[in-house]
Amino acid sequence: MTLGKYTDPSVELPGTPVMCKPSEGAFEQVFNMTNINPHKTLFYDDSTRNIQTGKRVGLHTVWVGTSHKAEGVDIALEHIHNIREALPELWDR
Repeated sequence: MTLGKYTDPSVELPGTPVMCKPSEGAFEQVFNMTNINPHKTLFYDDSTRNIQTGKRVGLHTVWVGTSHKAEGVDIALEHIHNIREALPELWDR
């Protein structure tokens, strides 16, 4: 086995490529599979890389783990338990 290359012939790999965050393609694939409108969706994550990609594909972003905003961050929360104070309109209905 070469470092960084999986060569075990007994393991069957998926026929389609695996996509993960922060790939924009991964987000788009989820939107297509689930019929999600990114412009009406809140995306929570603790990674700024994922948050920035989420913003680029049209999501409203919530960075959890800090109260400091960064590029692509709509709302920054020190802890997920602060969500009610940050987004009271979700509970006002």
